[in-house]
Amino acid sequence: MAKLRSLIRGAFAGWLLPGDKPVLLVARDDDQAVDAATTLQRIGFDNVSGFVSGAMPVAVQNGPLDTLDFVDTETVAARVDNPPAGWTLLDVRAIDEYESGHIKDSKHAYVGKLPDAASDLDPDKPVTVMCGSGARATIAASQLMRKGFSDVDVYIGSMKAWTAAGNAIE
Repeated sequence: MAKLRSLIRGAFAGWLLPGDKPVLLVARDDDQAVDAATTLQRIGFDNVSGFVSGAMPVAVQNGPLDTLDFVDTETVAARVDNPPAGWTLLDVRAIDEYESGHIKDSKHAYVGKLPDAASDLDPDKPVTVMCGSGARATIAASQLMRKGFSDVDVYIGSMKAWTAAGNAIE
């Protein structure tokens, strides 16, 4: 049974959820669960089997919970200037967004195609995931962690924060 542990983004659900398995939603509350189920139905997922609210139901079932680290602009800028060994800055925006401006030496892999694109990355090397604001990056980081990547963090604010700080893009 597929579990969706973050707010469903309808544009990405079709890329990331298995179409042949039931989906169990983990939602903040009833309204969020109904909104997520409706979004999924609109893109052809009519196999939502139910939902649980908050993290507590998962925790008491002894399900796997993990944390995700977030980094700020200052940290990413320092890493760009002096990259840690094997570090990748992974930009998961759409290709047109990436081509219109990206951070120096970042690697591109669209969030919707990340499960396949992850094979080009070393799961034992550090990865910082970024997008336009951090929302897609969070989804992508979760996908990487699911594939066994051990050192993943998210650049919170991402391109909006980067450009707001006056940093250069290519």
